[in-house]
Amino acid sequence: MLFRSGGGGGCDDYTNTCANPEVVAGYGDYDFNTTCALAAGDRSFDLTGFCDPGEFGDDIVHNAYYYEFEATADGDYEFTTCNNAAFDTRLFVSSSCDPSTTIACNDDGTDDAGEACTGFTSRIQVTLTAGTYIVGVGGYAAANAGLGTLTISGPDGPAPCAGDLNGDGVVDGADLTILLGAWGTAGADLNG
Repeated sequence: MLFRSGGGGGCDDYTNTCANPEVVAGYGDYDFNTTCALAAGDRSFDLTGFCDPGEFGDDIVHNAYYYEFEATADGDYEFTTCNNAAFDTRLFVSSSCDPSTTIACNDDGTDDAGEACTGFTSRIQVTLTAGTYIVGVGGYAAANAGLGTLTISGPDGPAPCAGDLNGDGVVDGADLTILLGAWGTAGADLNG
């Protein structure tokens, strides 16, 4: 039994590793819990010499939770825990479980407005070619673990936030203006 990141229960049956990642079904929000990775022992991904996640600490993604993600098209993708985790996160994207194939990594990210993500959470924006990738989310240090949400978006996917009609990451008056401007047309049909 694979312990699902958002599932309940203990860590007795926890089997998530880079070689046995959770397969995700595309874009969306994926809840994770890295406390079982901490309890299960070394589940870290060592980026030393391959990718520098940031200026502070070592280059290890500690207590990582691993996902297998299929990029369905060439283009720009985003992987983020920005403002959506209860601990200091790190992220990486790699084409395999070999750290030398790491494409991107991040420790402390920024949001669309350039502001620091709260709680030292992370964000990667990267151009990928169609194919399969390993995405890992973990902590800044060996004691960092907890709950959070990984959001994945890409070139042929929906806006990452429901109601965010202009794609700026915020639901606000600008989105309402778009909705009202399209009122009475198929473009204003948000619920299908």
